[in-house]
Amino acid sequence: MQSIIVSIKNPKWANESHTAIDCELMLEGLDDVLPFTASSDDCEPHGKEIFGRILAGEFGEISDFVA
Repeated sequence: MQSIIVSIKNPKWANESHTAIDCELMLEGLDDVLPFTASSDDCEPHGKEIFGRILAGEFGEISDFVA
């Protein structure tokens, strides 16, 4: 079964090297927001896809990394 993404909110860099992005996912059929980290080298295709979509600006500006 494949989950359908309803929204992705609050993208922010998860690290200083900008290879991972933290965000909040809302999936169809779920009432809760899920924390998610997408990365450029994710082992799962959906992680790479989400990273690319966020990087392309589809979900707004990516907030800066805060140590």
